[in-house]
Amino acid sequence: MTSLPLSQRINGYLYCTRSLVLALAIIITSASLCIYSTNTRSLSSLFAKKYYYDPSQQASFRIDESTSAIMIQMIQDRRLISTLVAAQASIFCPLFLLVNSKSHHIPSIEQLLCQLLMPAGLAISWVFCICFDLKTLSVISHDIPLVPRLYRFLTPQLQDMCLFDRSSSPYARHLCAVVNGIHYLKYVMILILVLDFGLVLLGGLAAYYEKVIQDQQVGPIRLIDEEQAYPSEKEQPDDEQQHMALFQAQALA
Repeated sequence: MTSLPLSQRINGYLYCTRSLVLALAIIITSASLCIYSTNTRSLSSLFAKKYYYDPSQQASFRIDESTSAIMIQMIQDRRLISTLVAAQASIFCPLFLLVNSKSHHIPSIEQLLCQLLMPAGLAISWVFCICFDLKTLSVISHDIPLVPRLYRFLTPQLQDMCLFDRSSSPYARHLCAVVNGIHYLKYVMILILVLDFGLVLLGGLAAYYEKVIQDQQVGPIRLIDEEQAYPSEKEQPDDEQQHMALFQAQALA
């Protein structure tokens, strides 16, 4: 059983990574919209009074003396917008590549650059999304300078992105776990996109290398075929000379 070429195996890995990006983007979008739709309030009710706890809501916001529910609601709205912008791009771009993928196609330089820009751009959009989430934490706490914020970006296990009070209800504890889980999935998305970038680059190099090897192997085969065909062409004048000599001998006789 012959093994597949390296470029085709890399294309299979790319299909898996892009499918994972598509699935994670759908999960993040669906979960974010569900959380927002079930735990949001209208601005009119927020401007009417401070929102501490409403029995009609399943979870209350976590606020202190310096932070109002209006600010937290605005933060939640902007978090959702930044997440949806990155998630929607992460849905349509991999979906387009999956539909138009060709396993035996050697990409041109322009196609290779476009396939490299796609994961790079999506990864940058998710980095900005995470940085915006961390910026909202600094707005609430007022004590996160630049260096600790960078440290927090590199240590997602220390980040608590939940804006709800866990002590308000058992549902709030599960809700905070979902919020932090979505935040961790953004880091997973960046890692998969970085892997996709490396696979695209490696796959393009492997495809061009295999094409060069194939051209080098086809060249000697053509030379051998020409050498085999050349003697048959060379025998034709010899046959004519033999016929001419035989004709002259018969004429002399």
